[in-house]
Amino acid sequence: MRQKVAALRLQEKYKAFAPRHIADTNMGFDRGVQYLKESLAMFRKLQQAVRFLSQSGRLMVGVPDYDNYVAQMAINQPGEPVMSYEAFFRERQEARFGRGKCNTRCC
Repeated sequence: MRQKVAALRLQEKYKAFAPRHIADTNMGFDRGVQYLKESLAMFRKLQQAVRFLSQSGRLMVGVPDYDNYVAQMAINQPGEPVMSYEAFFRERQEARFGRGKCNTRCC
């Protein structure tokens, strides 16, 4: 009896999050939960795609990726100190645009 009451409570809890067509039909509680899990998985994949595209866009316009730098430093040179974000950004800007010499990259 307790299990049935607990199942009904869970069903009511998840019913609020389920889309209307799932909550109003007689699909059953298990199918509704499965639908929610599939929706969450799809949302996570969409988040990963957005993260990847935003990182690609930043790299295309020349904004460096500090998180990637920190991960590479931890893997390749674990004993070396890691630059702060400000120092890393300044160093990347100087490497890209030069130190006041020639801005056209001709020399």
